[in-house]
Amino acid sequence: MAEKSGRTLQVALSGGGGGEADGQTQIALGASATLGAGRAVGAGVGKGYGSGTGDGTGALAPFCVPGGGGGLGPKSNFIGLGGNAKRIAFVCDASGSMLNMFDALRVELRKSVSSLIPIQSFNVVFFRDEGLQAADLRSLLIATPESKRKTFEFLDTMSPHGQTDPIPALEAVAKMQPELIYLLTDGDFSGPGNQAVVDYCQKTFGAKTKINTIAFIARESKDNPQDLEYVKVLQQIAKTSGGKFKYVTDDDLGQK
Repeated sequence: MAEKSGRTLQVALSGGGGGEADGQTQIALGASATLGAGRAVGAGVGKGYGSGTGDGTGALAPFCVPGGGGGLGPKSNFIGLGGNAKRIAFVCDASGSMLNMFDALRVELRKSVSSLIPIQSFNVVFFRDEGLQAADLRSLLIATPESKRKTFEFLDTMSPHGQTDPIPALEAVAKMQPELIYLLTDGDFSGPGNQAVVDYCQKTFGAKTKINTIAFIARESKDNPQDLEYVKVLQQIAKTSGGKFKYVTDDDLGQK
């Protein structure tokens, strides 16, 4: 690490401190001798890069945010389910049965998107009938303030209706290559059928893309959510992909 601020913020992948080299570009020979006048520790080419005892004014060491395996990387959270990923897609039910819960869903999506940082990218995709609506139909969005603002405006235009068919939305999302998907519904996949959705997720995403699944359930089903068929479906999708499952009720979201 440099003891003094560098003359440039450009990251050099090799080399050390910034020295003054006389004449044409020279190449460092070893730990003590160089053909130039560079005074930095390391091997380098040209002005300011050489071998020796640098004064700490060289190029800055690379900085990065860990991501990928081992539980490291930028975080996300949606209705209490977390995940470490840079590329995230929220795939949510906007069928008619979501009418009473849709305002609460909008609130949770805003909270989740707001918490993302600019090294992450995201999309919000709704499924209803045999179609989809998305904040962007082509790709994930970099989590900038402008992208978030446009997404919030998109959320305000959405209203639930129709049947529950997530496959067109999942097909669109697959092309965007997310690392993590949040899949939310409040009932059976009445369009294609439950097993068709399970099969599609396994074939398309396998274990390379984690799918965290969330079941909205009615207050009266809170004590026995395992009896609901779509809960079993969501549990299976999450398990196959290495993701997590959670169910929530209107009480959990502050709905009365």
